[in-house]
Amino acid sequence: MSNIIIYIKEMLNKFSVIKKFCKHNKKNFQEKTKNKNEILIEFNAFQPTHIALSYLSNTIKKNKGAQIKAYFNYSLISSNLRPSLFNKLKWIIGNILSIKNFGIYKSFGVTSIFKPSIDSKIENNSKKMFNEIVPKLSNKSDVLNITLDGMQFGDLIYDTYLKSLKKKTLDINDNLFKKQLLDFLRLYFFWKEYFNNNKVDAIIGVHTVYSYAIPLRMAINKNISTYAANSHTIYKLDKKIMRMYGDFYDFPERFKNLPRNMQTKGKEEAKKRLVKRLSGVGGIEVDLLTTTKNALNEKKNNTRLIKKSSKKKILIFTHDFMDAIHVFGNLIFSDFYEWLIYLGELSNKTDYDWYIKNHPKGEGRVLKAQTDTKKIVNELIIKYKKFNLIPDNISHQRIVEEGIDFILTGYGSVGIEYPLLNIPVINASANNPHIGYNFNFHPKNLEEYENLLKNLNNLNVKINKEEIYEYYFMRHIFSDFNWLINDRKEWIDYVQGYDGMFSYKMYEYWMKTYNIKKHFEIIDSIEKFIKSNENAINITHTKNYNKFI
Repeated sequence: MSNIIIYIKEMLNKFSVIKKFCKHNKKNFQEKTKNKNEILIEFNAFQPTHIALSYLSNTIKKNKGAQIKAYFNYSLISSNLRPSLFNKLKWIIGNILSIKNFGIYKSFGVTSIFKPSIDSKIENNSKKMFNEIVPKLSNKSDVLNITLDGMQFGDLIYDTYLKSLKKKTLDINDNLFKKQLLDFLRLYFFWKEYFNNNKVDAIIGVHTVYSYAIPLRMAINKNISTYAANSHTIYKLDKKIMRMYGDFYDFPERFKNLPRNMQTKGKEEAKKRLVKRLSGVGGIEVDLLTTTKNALNEKKNNTRLIKKSSKKKILIFTHDFMDAIHVFGNLIFSDFYEWLIYLGELSNKTDYDWYIKNHPKGEGRVLKAQTDTKKIVNELIIKYKKFNLIPDNISHQRIVEEGIDFILTGYGSVGIEYPLLNIPVINASANNPHIGYNFNFHPKNLEEYENLLKNLNNLNVKINKEEIYEYYFMRHIFSDFNWLINDRKEWIDYVQGYDGMFSYKMYEYWMKTYNIKKHFEIIDSIEKFIKSNENAINITHTKNYNKFI
């Protein structure tokens, strides 16, 4: 009985907070327009993103005078493209009565909320395109190379399949893949019709991966102002940078153009955070959002994990097999499963000691993906006898002390952590965040990758740690992840962890910390960013600039 009472109290509190949040939005976003041009924003259930979208869309609205419309964007990942009658009725009733997220969006000025719908013209065009594409697919790489009307979409098709169907790799002969490819094309042609028939001034998405990115890629191609935003960042996308967090190619050049005192202070702050990160500290203070505690909590013992030998010792850091594999672009391999298969086969041909390690244990929704990854890795360890699994909570320092020689990753953050400990890292993709610097190896193709791995004894390794501090500053500090929420530690503590961000507590925290000065500072930062030529909002657009001058 007591549990029921607690539940009822929680629901009443949730209802009260949401009601107050809607009232708060209506007070702050009142501007109306008769202009029929549109600003499209993604409709979703992510509470932190609702706040980011409300500010960005209304700031653009003030400048362009267009109306804000929201579009449902999860048809192939968490929802069927053709909903059941029951789900159609739920959508209609929720929309009319402004229930839950419908009410949230309408409270900050959204005039209508729609779902993609498939008519006979879209259906016919989709099937025609499908019949042209499928006979040309002979391997996985062919899928990655799929273009539609000259635009790249293969990476989105590939990753949507892995994510939605929970597959470790893609099978071009899988009927489920073909069914999903057809659905992907239906969505594509829906958006093609939409952009042709409506005057869209701007579009704001939340993800630049999976089928979520279909309307964003199309808008970029049509030279429509295209943004991707969340509570951590805002990106302006273009034909050069189509992905969030994809502005790392020119970090060195941009750093050179910053004031000298900002360069110095920036690298000093980066060094402080990296020292904490290497000691095992987790959470916001070291720019790790999905974990709020020290994940490297190994119990002290004297048992060696890396055996003593004269052989080169290689440690592979795994990735989630199903989560946005091509988030930064294509890899040397089609996916991470193919990468590990290649390394497994190579282990049988080389006289190295091979080790493999999964990510430290995450929290909440992150943990489920890690469980799936571990199952697949365990299967590979059985198949490839030279692979030795080491515990996922072992510290970097211990790994280095026991004598590891090289680190292999797709494009992971170990690319900054291990060079700081004088251990070289080899990426399996030239599309990795560290590509602008020489503290990692960046092979461009399989031939270069294989040549590196077969000649580890002859590699000339030079690591400039000043480059690492520079990179970290540009990636995690200059790119202002505090543009919306200035005290992220206080925020995470209030909502009680990563999963708590995605609850009504997010609204509660926002109203608790809101003031009119903060309101106008956020709008001013967005306006400065929009007027700039930058792809990502950064400290030159926000008040955080003052900390580094």
